[in-house]
Amino acid sequence: MASVKEKILKATFDCIAEKGSASVSLRDISNKAQVSLSQIHYYFSGKEGLLVEATAEFMKEDIQALRAYLEDTRDPIERIEKTIDYVWEQNKNQFPLFKVYFDLLCTAIWNPILAEQTKQLQDQLVEAILDEEMSLGVANPTLARFILTFTDGFGLQLLQGASQDKLEETFLMFKKIVKQYVQAAGDEVS
Repeated sequence: MASVKEKILKATFDCIAEKGSASVSLRDISNKAQVSLSQIHYYFSGKEGLLVEATAEFMKEDIQALRAYLEDTRDPIERIEKTIDYVWEQNKNQFPLFKVYFDLLCTAIWNPILAEQTKQLQDQLVEAILDEEMSLGVANPTLARFILTFTDGFGLQLLQGASQDKLEETFLMFKKIVKQYVQAAGDEVS
């Protein structure tokens, strides 16, 4: 059985995926979670903090799912390719996490507190790419940011309605560039 805090995070994520953070109130979240507003205020400092924490929680779960997806692949270059494929599939299938993540990024443009929290979230994503436990073999933070930048831009284009057929070629080019870079910089792959 989910804790009250988990129910609130799930409801926040679902509400934002359905309507966007600008259209969601704490009352919407409390109704969806079937908890009182006072319980939301007990666990969270406000709507912005709740948005960041809900996004971060579901990103952690997605990283765990990615680790499971990569479990049988040992070669670092293949792991990078499979990671890129995983992100492509998640984006292509309009996985709600990307909607919520981009909503957070857009909201952070105008909110300095959210901007700092979003920067920390993106730093965590870069760290996940660099993490030895992920075993992607990426040791270069610039390459990790390049991968994150591409996947962010790619996801945004899909959410904006860009044709998957047209983006497929871009995606394949990106995979080729990353693979060539990693192979050329052999010392960058552990």
